[in-house]
Amino acid sequence: MFARTTKLQLQSGKMDEFKRVFQDVIVPGLQRQSGFHSITLLTDAPNNKVLGIGLWSNEAALIANESSGAYQALLGNVQHLLAEPPVREAYVVSLQVEPI
Repeated sequence: MFARTTKLQLQSGKMDEFKRVFQDVIVPGLQRQSGFHSITLLTDAPNNKVLGIGLWSNEAALIANESSGAYQALLGNVQHLLAEPPVREAYVVSLQVEPI
């Protein structure tokens, strides 16, 4: 499994709008992507920060999401809410623990 993190710094007062667009537009767009597994959204409202952690079934699916333009298209839906460019990184998931 592979993970991509995306750190976002939002403009002040834009957290609620961001979460609405994320839920209504970005999540359905991700769910249509081949190899998409899940996404976790972490928010720090007082500091206008967001961290998304997307999980992909394999490296090819992660790369396809980026090379097809789907990642940029989905990000474009919240571009007007950002205070600075997003920071993204990819990782191999080396350990994932599920509840017993």
